[in-house]
Amino acid sequence: MSEKLPPVRYAGMLATELIAGFIADREDAKLFDIGIGTAQQEVAVLRELGRRVRAPRRLHFIALEPNPSTLAEAQQNLRQVAEEVGVEIVVQPLAKLAEVLSEHDWDQRRQVEG
Repeated sequence: MSEKLPPVRYAGMLATELIAGFIADREDAKLFDIGIGTAQQEVAVLRELGRRVRAPRRLHFIALEPNPSTLAEAQQNLRQVAEEVGVEIVVQPLAKLAEVLSEHDWDQRRQVEG
């Protein structure tokens, strides 16, 4: 979509800059992505953090994605890029739709380390 609609591409680039800027100076940070797909936005954030002087020591991703194979690909992409840029990550995958998350699911997401 970003190739056909330049505003989508620019919105993604702006979001990457804003997220990376917001978490760059933190020791630990958490990102909760609803519908992470293959984690392309998060990979861009990791790459941007790798270009900055100070990246978080540890970054915790809560990855919500209903498709298990896509979720597995997202985890692989995140781990690969995190290793390349030298950021420690923790990925908490959840193969569900946001609409069917229970109160228990939400409580567990609030209690993650990171």
